[in-house]
Amino acid sequence: MNSENNKRIAKNTLFLYFRMFLSMGVALYTSRIILDALGIEDYGLYNVVGGTVGMFTFFSASMQSATQRFLAFELGKNNKENYNKVFNVNLVLYFLISILILILAETVGLWYITNKLNVPEGRENVVNIIYQVSILTTCISILRIPYTAGIVSQEKMSFFAYISILESILKLVIVYLIVNTKSDKLILYSVLILFVTVIINIVYIYYCSRDRESLYRFSLSNDKSIYFSILSFSSWRLLGASAQMAEHEGVNLSLNFFYGTIVNAANGIALQVNIAVSSLVTSFQQAFQPQITKSYANQDWVYLDKIARTSAKLSFLLLTFFIIPLALNIDFVLSIWLKKVPEYTSEFSVLVLVNTLINAFTTPLWMLILATGKIAKYQIYLSTIIILSVICDYFFLKNNFPPSIVLYVRIVTGVLIVFYRLYLLKYYYKIHISNFVVDVILKPTLLVVFFTAILYFIILPYGDLIRLIVCVAAVLSIYPLFIYFFLLKENEKNFVRELSSKYLKKIKSIYVK
Repeated sequence: MNSENNKRIAKNTLFLYFRMFLSMGVALYTSRIILDALGIEDYGLYNVVGGTVGMFTFFSASMQSATQRFLAFELGKNNKENYNKVFNVNLVLYFLISILILILAETVGLWYITNKLNVPEGRENVVNIIYQVSILTTCISILRIPYTAGIVSQEKMSFFAYISILESILKLVIVYLIVNTKSDKLILYSVLILFVTVIINIVYIYYCSRDRESLYRFSLSNDKSIYFSILSFSSWRLLGASAQMAEHEGVNLSLNFFYGTIVNAANGIALQVNIAVSSLVTSFQQAFQPQITKSYANQDWVYLDKIARTSAKLSFLLLTFFIIPLALNIDFVLSIWLKKVPEYTSEFSVLVLVNTLINAFTTPLWMLILATGKIAKYQIYLSTIIILSVICDYFFLKNNFPPSIVLYVRIVTGVLIVFYRLYLLKYYYKIHISNFVVDVILKPTLLVVFFTAILYFIILPYGDLIRLIVCVAAVLSIYPLFIYFFLLKENEKNFVRELSSKYLKKIKSIYVK
């Protein structure tokens, strides 16, 4: 990697990690208070209603990656006029998507909510209200996507750090109001989430409107070639997004159908744990993503190969620093975090974390495939794999398997997807699958399994608090040495040293006058 790109990635990573730690801390605190204030059934109810609305967001999901890909591609070619055209085309398309989602949610979605959803007796009217509010919240959130994609493409990660401060303050206000209200807490919670969404949208639009190069100036574009390119790309992404929607939201609805809202609450908490931990690596990968697309646009194949391998390996390793002590102490951590821990929450949380580790390998590969724009074959086979996993979920749940089976199926699916993406990239970049598997997947995985197994037997005799302290101490002191000396190549060691130097300089500038 060249020095200039390393510095940019290091700087953006700093901002993204600040954003992540702030958001994670507030999310963990607010989730605990909200769960206690709403109760397990209402918390699960909100998750399943939100999941029903989320079923219709696969339209925007298919467009989101296309938006970021095309914007970053134009920046890589330094074509600012086309950048503005692409942005404006996306504004129009996202407006149309929000209208389409509104129509589907008020017809198909409303029918499901009214006739099929497993709702506690006496809460039917409340469900209808929060469903309508959730629809509005979703549509407003969708209109923000072109602005978010533009900021990421320009690598203005400092903005995310600043807006996270505002968002965290607003979430703390929500907690205060929920705890102290005498009205229906679930309705108030959904309305306040809508209110926060509106404020964040306004901030995004205002920030982008102040761009000096007028990259976000609105003008209705009539360039049919851009509409065609984005829609062609997005049509294939729509297939994959539809399958992913079926996997994520379909699982939530299936759990509700066979097991009820308490299991939905356990799944919702596990997802909160996953969001908190996965945001660690998401921040890291987000700093890499624009570089991958721009490098492809510039046809810098050597740098592209290095950044993909480095991103995949370091993403996995960064996650393990948090997942190892968390997985080994999940019951104790949940008991500290939550006043009431729903059944299945511990098992759900550990399995979700394992799946997150698998996704850490595969996300950079997904970024590479999208950068090429050659996604038709990829989306067809990917969707087939995911849909088959959803069918397996339904079959197992119908035959009285425990609810955790859906997460075991997802783990197996995740492994298959990793190898499928590698196989496809073999033809795009002539990538050597065996080298990637050994260097990026097999060696790190074996080290993590070996280290975790030893640590488990070491902490076994101790009490809960001592076990957690010993785990954290071992992961922070011994584990990094094994990674540095036995896993990293020289260029990766250089990147780690450069990133560490950036952190130390930032700390020194704060505390040393």
